[in-house]
Amino acid sequence: MATQLKLKSLLLVCLTALSVNAFSSDEIHWMNSWDNSCYYNGTNTCREDWYSIPQGTHLLKWEVFNTIESEDSETLFSSQESLSQLGFLYPDNGGYAENGTGYGAYEERVDGNLNQYGLPLGFVKDKSVLDNRNYLGLTCAACHTGKVTYQDNTYYVEGGQANNDMILFLNKLSDALKANKNDWRKLYRFKKRFAEYT
Repeated sequence: MATQLKLKSLLLVCLTALSVNAFSSDEIHWMNSWDNSCYYNGTNTCREDWYSIPQGTHLLKWEVFNTIESEDSETLFSSQESLSQLGFLYPDNGGYAENGTGYGAYEERVDGNLNQYGLPLGFVKDKSVLDNRNYLGLTCAACHTGKVTYQDNTYYVEGGQANNDMILFLNKLSDALKANKNDWRKLYRFKKRFAEYT
């Protein structure tokens, strides 16, 4: 029940954040329109914010998220292997045509350095002002960045629909937490990693 409430709250925050500008002026501020207002000297200044500004989700303590194992293996739940299976996206580090120009070209690529912790697009480290602890946070990009591949080209759709399964993610996260608590071997490995991490 609490998981569903958190998910509904997250979706409401993302929808609210995307719709605020639409009510504040006569322009439609969907992604294509935001691009025009975000360019400064040929650089899109909004992209970093899109991928890095947390929305206050505080889903789980940061150290716990990065040290628990998946329910049915010793693979960390936070690993690319685990999260990619749920549809979360990681930026491509290559394959961009350097001679391209304009939006979506080499200069506009979704850089790997958008997330310094090696997590999917839209996953961020968020420090709470209430207890000064670090939490796993999500940005709107986690649920609203899609990836389309056509022939040899890959396109990231910012502001579109992601292809991840958020309900499955939350269920798998819950299962992983239970398994790390109830299996003494997992608990031992978790405590060891957690002590090294903090």
